[in-house]
Amino acid sequence: MENKPTDDEYWIKRIPIDPSAFEVIYDRYLLQVYRYIYRKVGNQAEAEDLTSIVFLHALEGILKGQYASRNKFLAWLFSIVRIKTADHFRERKRMPIVSFDDELEPTDGHEITPGDLRGLSKCYSGLSSSEQELLALRFSADLDFKTIALILHKNTAAVKMATYRSLDKLRKRMEGSDE
Repeated sequence: MENKPTDDEYWIKRIPIDPSAFEVIYDRYLLQVYRYIYRKVGNQAEAEDLTSIVFLHALEGILKGQYASRNKFLAWLFSIVRIKTADHFRERKRMPIVSFDDELEPTDGHEITPGDLRGLSKCYSGLSSSEQELLALRFSADLDFKTIALILHKNTAAVKMATYRSLDKLRKRMEGSDE
């Protein structure tokens, strides 16, 4: 049985001979990377700049042979995202601003009010940084539990359980803020 390269691996292997092949990877993951970074920095211009830096670093890493095909590309890319985002905050020495305005869309016909967003933002900021990170990777970046586990170097079941606990904690905080 022959091991076939994944679709990502196919395009990554083409990049050294055809740099335009990186466009496929870029287009595939741009929104996930941008949304995660925007959630962390809360500023469109900074999120766009950081997203560009991440993809430039990823391209350089691929060309230098730093990506090994035995890795899952998305997990490798989000390792870069997390490092570059942390570097950004170390350079700026400030806390991330969390904004939910651009991400929340009502799914049950209930209109989301500015008060709802303020309450959610307040409750979210009350979570630990690891809980915030899990929720940002899961919902802002739209990553599956397996990929998050690879990024965090943890067991998939542990990531899933920690994510559900974080959501439950957030829900309880939101219910408590209504009272």
